[in-house]
Amino acid sequence: MRIMDKWDGKRVLVIGIGGGGDIASTLPTATFLERMGAEVIFGSVIWDRYVIDPKPGPRALEELQEIERITERTAWILPGCHADGIHLTVGKAAEVLGRILGLDITAGVFGVVRSLRETLEILEIDAVIGIDAGGDAIATGYESGLCSPLCDSIMVSSLAQLPSSALGVFGFGSDGELRKEELLRNMSLISAHGGYLGAIGMDEEIASRMERLINRISTEASAVPLKSFHGKLGWSTIRKGRHVEFSLLTTVTFFFDPRVIVEHVNEIARALGDTSSIEEANERVHSFGVFTELDYERMVSDL
Repeated sequence: MRIMDKWDGKRVLVIGIGGGGDIASTLPTATFLERMGAEVIFGSVIWDRYVIDPKPGPRALEELQEIERITERTAWILPGCHADGIHLTVGKAAEVLGRILGLDITAGVFGVVRSLRETLEILEIDAVIGIDAGGDAIATGYESGLCSPLCDSIMVSSLAQLPSSALGVFGFGSDGELRKEELLRNMSLISAHGGYLGAIGMDEEIASRMERLINRISTEASAVPLKSFHGKLGWSTIRKGRHVEFSLLTTVTFFFDPRVIVEHVNEIARALGDTSSIEEANERVHSFGVFTELDYERMVSDL
């Protein structure tokens, strides 16, 4: 596949763009790249859902213990990383994968892009692949089931401003946000504009690596493909009563050009391109009439 071939022997950052359990969804891509001779650096946005971290929103690096700073908004996350005594998913993942490049998104798209550009230069990284679990990263912003658009849209907008970048969607519909028809429509629209880059599947080695990690962290969307790989088929319910379908389709990672996504599909990501704080980004999302994951976490914390 041409997207992988061009990174043979390169150093590639593979980052879970939704924070939390999305780090598990990076493993199929990372394993495939390693087989192609690439050196992989695992990365993750530092944002756990309220069931793990009761403080609403993403964490800033200043709040974390057990890290090694790289730039203003990036750091190596070490095993045991915690904030306010809460052991974060990215720190638990580091116990399995080794140190992970953590990304602080509190300074909006502007802060993410600036820090990632500096990080790519410092660490001599050749390419960045963002991985989204479920597919809400390719939402238009108007889908009725969309409920966590903020983090993904910040990251898609940021990826579109970086050289040699791609977005992977793993676990087709596994977050229960977009309907199958909506995902297929948006994927076809991206492809019609030349933004589809290829796809990869899973095998026993990848499933084994995912299982080891998922046994250590908490994730639902990234666990759906693993259960599907082992033969589960049909519908089930995950958090907030969302319905997900188990099938082998969820084991495929589809790769897209983030520039095409921003220009032709994800209107929220397009609107966030010049934001310089998480609050500014959140207000921009509100202009679409969308209630974000940050809004939800704040609402729950006030109960």
